[in-house]
Formats: sequence, structure tokens, C-alpha cells
Amino acid sequence: MRPVAKTRLASTDFLLGASSSRTLRLVVVATTNMAKEEEKSSTPIETTEKHDAPSNITDEQWDAMQTVLTNIYAYRTEDGGDPSKLFQRKVNRRVLPDYYTVIKEPMALSTIKSKTHAKEYKDFPEFVRDFALIPFNAQVYNRPDSQAYQDAVTIKGVLEKELRKLVENKTVSDNIAKLPYLGEIPTADDLPMEDVEEEEEEEDAEADEDEDDEDDELGDETDDDGRRKRRKGPRSTAAITKRESTARGKEKDDEDPESRKKRGK
Repeated sequence: MRPVAKTRLASTDFLLGASSSRTLRLVVVATTNMAKEEEKSSTPIETTEKHDAPSNITDEQWDAMQTVLTNIYAYRTEDGGDPSKLFQRKVNRRVLPDYYTVIKEPMALSTIKSKTHAKEYKDFPEFVRDFALIPFNAQVYNRPDSQAYQDAVTIKGVLEKELRKLVENKTVSDNIAKLPYLGEIPTADDLPMEDVEEEEEEEDAEADEDEDDEDDELGDETDDDGRRKRRKGPRSTAAITKRESTARGKEKDDEDPESRKKRGK
């Protein structure tokens, strides 16, 4: 084969000249090198795609996470209440705009559910931390005597119970199952007086609304000038009791001769 190649190159040199022949050789060599490079790699262009760190969660732990979620959703109190209801979706920003100023890491059961189904968690402690944020956020934002706060305490207790089951089954270790420290939870004494005053104003407003509802039930009267005159109902049970006590005392005074003498009757 070599003699034939030399003969062909010699004939090429004769027809094109020495300079053109060298150029042709360079083109042939470059084309051959490109073909070899393509054979080495089917993807010559380097990818810019970055791969996230792989998850170290086992299949058993993924199943355990789903079980914890299911049991939290299904839990009911003795009176049939659902303590998870308030935490199934994130707080509406338009309803409580200050919530996202107070709470820096909002969390909801729907978020945990979505991340679990998509297997986005990289390790089990990340799952535990997300779950711990739900009762923590509720206890930070709400007063201890509120329903949201009480439901958060219930959810926290159920979560700890479910995690203990996983430790007993040796699905996770004890240190992984512990709820992380997320910060201080304020007490009622730590709340500013403005919050207390606002709460009292809300209670007064609710009492006024109740009074208006009672007024509507009693109906309206019309005075001699044709103007509408609203008949006021009692503000509270205490007011009714006080009024009745005063009336009974007055009747007793009317029956007492000494009292009539004092009034000039």
C-alpha cells in the first residue's frame, strides 16, 4: 500500500506543484485528526449542567417520611378536631401581611409533602427541620391562649411521637430524630403592650357587633319626628343581671314605708 500512496502523492505534486501539494497534505491531516476526536467522544461540547449533591436517604427512610406525613394529616383530637388544618397551606400574605415580617422561614405541610414526593431532601435531618418549623412558627407568631398555638403544641407532640417510632424501628438514629433548636419562643409576658391593646380592641369590636346583631333582631322604632330610632339591646349578661338587681332593689324600697317617707311619699 505504501508504494501506491507515494505514487499518488508524486502524481499530485506533478499536477499541482510542490506548494499546493503541501497544503493538500495539511488539509488531509487536519480532517483525519477531527475524525479521530469525534470517535473519542460523542459529546464534544462540554455540558454546563451542574448536578446537585446526591441524597443519602434510604428507600426505607423515604417510606418513613411518607408515613409521618400521613399520620400527622390523619390525627384527630378527642373531640374530633383536626390540629393540622391551619398548617396545611402557607399563610396568605394578603390576609396577614405582618406574618412574613415576623416569620423568616414560613413552612407548611403541603411544602413538606411536595418535597417528599419529589425526593428533594438530601438527608433526613432536613426533613425533620422543615417539620419542626411548623409548630415553632405558630408558637412564635400566636399568643399562647390562641387556638393556633394550641394546635401547634399538639402537632409537635404527635411529630415527636412519630419520630420515636422510627428510632425504635431503627429506621433513623436517636440524634437524627430529635427536633432541632430553632430559637426562643416568646411568652405572653414578652409580647408588647400594643398587641395586648389591639386584642382588647378586637374583643370590644366583637362585642359591638354582637350588640348590633341583637338590635337587628329586636327591630327599629320610629319616633314622633319620623326619624328612625334604634332600640338598644343589652351589651352582656352581666349588664342584664345588674339591671335586674337594681330594679328589684327599687321595688323593695317602694314597699318599705320608711323609704317612702324619706322620698316624701
